[in-house]
Amino acid sequence: MVALIAPYVDAGADVAFVELGAGLDTRLERNRTEHRLAEKRSKRDVEWSDANVRELERHVMNTAAGVRTVAEAVIARHRHARLDNTDLTAEKAAERILTWLG
Repeated sequence: MVALIAPYVDAGADVAFVELGAGLDTRLERNRTEHRLAEKRSKRDVEWSDANVRELERHVMNTAAGVRTVAEAVIARHRHARLDNTDLTAEKAAERILTWLG
């Protein structure tokens, strides 16, 4: 991850991370939306894609309090926000992120 942001950090850019989270049921539902199926080729095999979403549940994919992650050192040096977007539209989530970014 450090290598991915290095060009921006080296150029003096303000790096911020926004972590989106939603429950498994929400992610499975969103996995089948018309837009996702149209824009993400891997999602078109719905059976495989749903199984993949379920499989990823076994990995720590968030920064919940007390949960150690490999990203910890990186996000400690940059602005970081967590947003549960379970009950938010994409537009509302984007609005909250833009407000947070200022």
